[in-house]
Amino acid sequence: MNVLFEWKDSLLTGLDSVDQQHHRLVDLINGLAASLVDGHTPDHEHLTVAHAALLDYTQTHFADEERLMAEFDLDPRHVTYHRSQHDFFVQQLTLLPLQGDDASTQTTLRFLVGWLSHHILGLDQSLARQVMAIRGGADASSSFLAEATRRKQDSDPLLEAINVMFKVVSERNQELLRTNQLLEQRVAERTAELTRANQHLQLLAVNDELTGLPNRRFAISMLAELWQGLQRNNGFVAVLMLDADKFKQVNDHHGHATGDALLRKLALQLRQAVRGSDIVCRLGGDEFLVVCPRCDRAGAIQVAEKILESATPHRTENGNIFWDGCMSIGVAMLSAEMAQPEDLLLAADKALYRAKRNGGHRIECA
Repeated sequence: MNVLFEWKDSLLTGLDSVDQQHHRLVDLINGLAASLVDGHTPDHEHLTVAHAALLDYTQTHFADEERLMAEFDLDPRHVTYHRSQHDFFVQQLTLLPLQGDDASTQTTLRFLVGWLSHHILGLDQSLARQVMAIRGGADASSSFLAEATRRKQDSDPLLEAINVMFKVVSERNQELLRTNQLLEQRVAERTAELTRANQHLQLLAVNDELTGLPNRRFAISMLAELWQGLQRNNGFVAVLMLDADKFKQVNDHHGHATGDALLRKLALQLRQAVRGSDIVCRLGGDEFLVVCPRCDRAGAIQVAEKILESATPHRTENGNIFWDGCMSIGVAMLSAEMAQPEDLLLAADKALYRAKRNGGHRIECA
């Protein structure tokens, strides 16, 4: 297998612990590179493990170098720059793409080669020379200045080219990071929009848009959930089906906008008139349903009477009555003969029909 970065004696700094760690870093980077270019689609888990091992060992190496700089009390200007390069590499390494596609592979390999060259041939060689100078009796400041002068006089064109490449690839990583962050932000915003839209659709599916009350679908679904438990435990449940008498005349004489406003007011009045455990639904048109859990016949009639008492005439802006407040109510109780929730609704509907046929504004029980 061809290695990405070949270890040579020319890479030695003269600091044994640093050189040993450099050799290990080269091996780890070559291992990661082999995972990316071994001729078949790389296993994501293997790439992740290799990447994590490199990141972990790099941080260990950096910590040891920083202890070495502290031990020899290197010039703060070098220490500050050296640490900033450590932090920068860790940040960049966490951003490297590991998808295994050609573009990502090239970006990753260029960065790793550039960094190893920059770190070993440049930064750590400078560190080693300053340590050697201090060991020889020089002070930290003069060692730093001597190193700066040496770099100006002995500028290595190859190293400068490598440093430029490293800078370009690093800047490209930053661009990719900004692009990814922007994409993630847009995905998050789009996901939030979709979540809100789905919640709205779910609400529309079970709620009446005009009144905000649960709709027929919700009423039948809720009764179906209650049904088995109620029959098994001989529980009580009553339903009240009601509508506004002469509502069609409101639409015909005053317009649908007035009719819609009346329905919204009726929805509010119904919610205020029933018990806290009762559920008011709009079935359609001017027809409403009240589901009364744990309610016997007497309790259901009491709820219906309170609804009739709360229904008052409605007036136009100039004070004329456009609806007299009359309502018809059909009451039905769950019985053993009923096989499904629709049977309970049908019984209440028949009772409502009788109430209207008998003159309206009255209660009839199934």
